[in-house]
Amino acid sequence: MHDPFLDDPTADDTATDDTADFARLKGWARAALEKHGAWYREARLCYDFVAGRQWSAEDREAMRASQRQPIEFNRVGPIVDAICGMEVNNRQAVRFMPRTMGDVAINERLSDLADWARDEAQAEDEESGAFRDAVICGRGLTETRLDFEEEPTGKILIDRRDPLESFVDPAATKANYADARYAGTFRDLDIAEAEAMFPGTWWSDINAGWARVSSASDDIHDGGEGNKLDYPIETRAALSDERRPRTVRVVQIQWWERRRAWLIALPDGQTRTFGDSEWQILKAQLEAEGAVPPAQPIWTRHHYQAFLGAHHILTPAATGEEEARLNPAIQPIDGFSLCWITGRWDATKRIHYGVVRPMIDPQMLANKMLSQVLHILNTNAKGGLMAEKTAFSNPRAAERDWADPSKVVLFNDGALAGGRVRERAAPPMPAALPALQQFSISSIRDVVGVNVEMLGQADRAQAASLEYQRRQSAMSILAPLFDGLRRYRKTEGQALVGCLRRLPPGVLVRVMGDGQAAANGKASPAFAPFDPVAFGLADEALRFDVIVDDAPASPNNKEQTWAALQPFMGQLAANPKAIEVALRYSPLPAAAAQELSNAMTPSAPSAIPPQLQAMIEQGQKAIAQLTQENAALKADRSIAMERAQTERFEAETARMAAVHAAQARMVRDGPPIPLDPAAL
Repeated sequence: MHDPFLDDPTADDTATDDTADFARLKGWARAALEKHGAWYREARLCYDFVAGRQWSAEDREAMRASQRQPIEFNRVGPIVDAICGMEVNNRQAVRFMPRTMGDVAINERLSDLADWARDEAQAEDEESGAFRDAVICGRGLTETRLDFEEEPTGKILIDRRDPLESFVDPAATKANYADARYAGTFRDLDIAEAEAMFPGTWWSDINAGWARVSSASDDIHDGGEGNKLDYPIETRAALSDERRPRTVRVVQIQWWERRRAWLIALPDGQTRTFGDSEWQILKAQLEAEGAVPPAQPIWTRHHYQAFLGAHHILTPAATGEEEARLNPAIQPIDGFSLCWITGRWDATKRIHYGVVRPMIDPQMLANKMLSQVLHILNTNAKGGLMAEKTAFSNPRAAERDWADPSKVVLFNDGALAGGRVRERAAPPMPAALPALQQFSISSIRDVVGVNVEMLGQADRAQAASLEYQRRQSAMSILAPLFDGLRRYRKTEGQALVGCLRRLPPGVLVRVMGDGQAAANGKASPAFAPFDPVAFGLADEALRFDVIVDDAPASPNNKEQTWAALQPFMGQLAANPKAIEVALRYSPLPAAAAQELSNAMTPSAPSAIPPQLQAMIEQGQKAIAQLTQENAALKADRSIAMERAQTERFEAETARMAAVHAAQARMVRDGPPIPLDPAAL
């Protein structure tokens, strides 16, 4: 059956849907585009209001036909800029916590690696763009993927996607579409780029002309200049298929499916999940050995991605021989690489919307009121005239020349004296008109919850504490938007880990942790070859919890954190390491905080030239040799001194023994008899 809402009148679905997978995926995409058709039109209107295009073509022509000027004073754009500026000033950090005991070091290294990958991908700017989309229309979208075009060794990209070129499961109701079964994007690519992306496929098979929001006249993007949409519907079928368009539409879709698995309890107390086919093979082996562990059947989710063309699923080009063997048309993926940010929820229409939606009516009322005031002033500037039919000699000439001071207006005789011509008094401006104009302008802010203090436009004298409290109250109203951004960072963090797992080993990555900074004596990055084992990414079963800072609670979260640290600065001053940590949360510029941190950290010894280092080593060797020889000489000298001392001790001992023996003889024999010399 032909569907005039979404279908391309030149396509024949009954002859082109060649596979059940393509028919199922195409049906999902078309159902999402049809169900959310009103959202696409509303989102385009919201983008126009932010850009200053606030009058429709019909209203603009009607105003000019009635001699009125369609005035536009864009007050919606500054409010959107203020909300997005708060996100820029309060960007949140992402950290990864492994779900195992004792792996805090892996957490720090992986967090540093993720910071490097996000810095290379300009993730902050891309995410700020996606958050702006969520603020405007209620949807923001990024895609996290591993790309090899810019760098042959691989580079992780985080790209913002246009919400007007995306679709999502209409049954999803949770924030950030956490319960979506499928999601996708459609883009108009240059035909040469599309044919290079899908080699061997004719452009007419690539162009998914069926992926349209509604009819051709209401489509968000008509496929570019030179496509069949540039021609009337009745003449499109007559065009030759050999006419090459400038662009073709490609649909990317991601989804998950349930697969049966088995949860096995291992002898060491841990559990492991096996696929159905894997468990059947393992079970047969264990039955042969006579030891089959208990198994519990469970359901697991497996994610896939595919590119849809006109009539079938497209096969992307391979980047290498191994990828050509492992890259089917339906590609298994780790999880959704499309990460959403959503705004407020409309439970009746079952869509998300942004802050611009409630500001449309007050902004249009303010524009119309200002146009009405100018029209009243222009048409009633002089009030007009009241005259009798015979007052002017030439009524048409008088009507034409009355407002021209250089012209002479001729009256019939006696008309002026008889008072047959009078000026009509200009009607007064309605008293309620200025109040209504002021009400419409203030309502633009009130319907969103943004006050003048938050915009920095409060022109009244008030206490600083009161102004701060009013800014806090505005942040409380906008907290759901920032809470959606916080949830997005968790989802995107898991997608980033999946890309890091597939990063080729050996790629130079930049890591800067606290331990590395202390070892170097300064907080400078260190480049090293990527090793999945060192970062805990080699084990596919290892999961990480993504930890995100709290959602912003003040217009500048750093100022609030720094103010909370002030009572403890006296205690922290004695510890340079604590001051270094505190400087990270200071309102100072990042470069200034880094320089102060480096100045407080003890610096490492400066590098020594190689020649001087060699001379120092030779001198140290000579000193060591002399020290050894000196020690040997000291040892020989001490031995000689000990030998001489021993000899002196032995001689003294012999002398004392002789004296003692002589004394003993004298006691026994008496004194000696003196000799007579004469007798001799």
